Parts: sequence; C-alpha cells; structure tokens
Amino acid sequence: MNSKSIFFSIYIIMLIGLFGCGGEGESVSSNSATESNAQPTNSNANNQGSSQGSESSNDEAKESDSDNEESSKSPTSHDLVAADDFNFRTDQAVTVNVSGLPVEQGKLVFYHGFGFYDETSNIHYPAYENRLTSSFAINGTEVTMQVDGNWQHFTIEWLPMNANFNEVYRAIELDGSNNYSLSFE
Repeated sequence: MNSKSIFFSIYIIMLIGLFGCGGEGESVSSNSATESNAQPTNSNANNQGSSQGSESSNDEAKESDSDNEESSKSPTSHDLVAADDFNFRTDQAVTVNVSGLPVEQGKLVFYHGFGFYDETSNIHYPAYENRLTSSFAINGTEVTMQVDGNWQHFTIEWLPMNANFNEVYRAIELDGSNNYSLSFE
C-alpha cells in the first residue's frame, strides 16, 4: 500500500465518523431540560394532582378487571386440541426411480422448484441455488432424499460424461406421494 492510499483510507474513515455521529447528544439533553421544566412547582397543584390521580387509577383498575374477565373467556393453549396424528413436520422421504438413460456415464442432479421455463423448447431449467442432491446416472437407480412437503416440483438435470450426448432436463410434479418414476425415454 502506498502512502496516498493510506492517507485516503484514513480520510474516508474520519468522514464516516464525523457524519455518523450526527450530534444526537445535545438533542437528548435539551429534551430532558424541557421535561424537568414541565413539572409543576406549586405544592397545592401536586396535592390536587395526586388525589385526582388516585381516582383515575381506581377507574383504570376497574377497567383492567373487566378486561381480565373478557380475556379469560378466550381460549388458552390448554383448551386447544389437535388430532392424534397431527405433526408440525413438513418433511418427508421421497424415492425417485430412474430409467431410460441413453448412457449410464453421467450424473443426475436434483433441484426443488424451477429456475426458468423455456416455452419454445418446453424445458424447465433448475434454480441452481436449490440443489438437493446428486448421484451417478445408472438405470434402475433409486434416489431417496428428504424433501419439504410444501415443495411443488423437482427439476432433474442429467449431465452426460459422453460428448456425443447433450444434457437433459426433466420436471416432476410433487403430489404428496413417496415414490416417483423418472424416465429419460
């Protein structure tokens, strides 16, 4: 690093510090002075305020009691009942049976959802950030994985290791079952 870049870095840091503080400290102290000036200094005013305050606190207590009665009528978690087979988990084990691969030299990559749909070629391309798993591409292979029950589709990408073939994309609509067939024929 040369001396110009060091000087420039220090200059930028100082500017950020200068503009970053914004002078908040003075506004807080002026607000607290205003609040202390707003309090009455007459002892009679304080006494009258305290007697009125006790009456209003009694009224507030009565209102809070009526609010508590209304809230006790609302169901509590103790009152809630779920079915015996209820479960918060949304994941499930899914098995995909692979068949019809032109050659068994390649790789299968599984994704959830779609990244892009090409209307002219009718191909669903994967969202590459949603990769689930990959396996060797062998006919008859069963690929088992845990999936979120809220997902609607798989996109599968076949990547051949043979230059005579192009990659192939398939989509599977997830309908809640545990077994799916994937054919490349």
